[in-house]
Amino acid sequence: MKRLMAIGAAAAMSASVSAQDFAVRSWGGGVIDQGAYPNYGQSIVPADLGQVVGLSAGGYHSMALQSDGSVVCWGRNDFGQCNMPDGLDGVVQVVAGHVFSLALRADGVIAAWGDNSAGQLVVPAGLGSVNRVEAGYSFTLARTPGGTLRAWGDNTAGQCNVPLDLGAVDDFSAGRLHAIARRIDGTVRAWGSNSFGQIAVPADIGGVLDVAGGNYHSLVITPQETVRCWGNNLYGQSVVPSGLSEVIAVGGGEYHSAALRRDGTVVCWGANVAINNGYPSNQCIVPNDLGRADMLAVGGYHTMVHAVACLGDTNNDGAVDGIDLATILTRWAQSATKFPNADCNRDGVIDGSDLSIVLGSWGVCP
Repeated sequence: MKRLMAIGAAAAMSASVSAQDFAVRSWGGGVIDQGAYPNYGQSIVPADLGQVVGLSAGGYHSMALQSDGSVVCWGRNDFGQCNMPDGLDGVVQVVAGHVFSLALRADGVIAAWGDNSAGQLVVPAGLGSVNRVEAGYSFTLARTPGGTLRAWGDNTAGQCNVPLDLGAVDDFSAGRLHAIARRIDGTVRAWGSNSFGQIAVPADIGGVLDVAGGNYHSLVITPQETVRCWGNNLYGQSVVPSGLSEVIAVGGGEYHSAALRRDGTVVCWGANVAINNGYPSNQCIVPNDLGRADMLAVGGYHTMVHAVACLGDTNNDGAVDGIDLATILTRWAQSATKFPNADCNRDGVIDGSDLSIVLGSWGVCP
């Protein structure tokens, strides 16, 4: 599942960090220690998180990448998926699989821990440096600097058989038993299990902006910033809400899907009442006080975001002031991927538009 980037009467809204405390919010996961889809604490965000620059949601655990390159992990730990290796630092990406975890370091080296029953932690010899990783249920995908995709781990449905003619890719994701990728020309390829039609890319889909793999379904963002989805639809997880537009990120869980819109709102669809004999998980009950999100991570039965206090509040301290002005000026024209909080209007570049937002929002956040 792409983890950015997973119902009932007893809501399990997480204990969450306020906007003034870096605003990581999480919900879903059912009831603590109860039912078939319980909450192992994966949606209870640690209160001592530092400044977060990356998130990932696994089957029953969550991960956050802090600005100093350190990693925080919480939730289910029965396979050691939250036992970070000693000395792990300089991390630029975190990825949570079902019950294993990955961290990509700035030098292109992958650290992996947790369940290794299918060899998903065993990085192939000679792989060399990579610039991105993704995790499926029990397999791993990695991209080399040249855009070549490599895969290892569980291959029972051919999900590790990267097509020989795939070519270079610039986006990719993993589901339970399938993988999906966007090639450099924007076209989509998928392989692995097709038990629910999840790799049957619709013929009318041309170039896309983003791809994501859910449990047994797939999602893409079109050039018009709308969402297309196909595959398993038992709980409506493949029925995109009418009118959904201006989408900049999307993810799929076990029985739900979620999208982040350009204005920072989160839309969720799929299982939201009860699944399999009425067990609650509440992964689609988006908090009313969420605020403006700028990161989205979709787990098996929970959803997680990084929510900004208000437009222009780049450091999430509850006010738009000189600190935020300085942030925009010092990061001018730099990568919006590296400094997402400074990209106030989410257009991919830190420029005069972001400066205008800061100046126009000056003062205490509402």
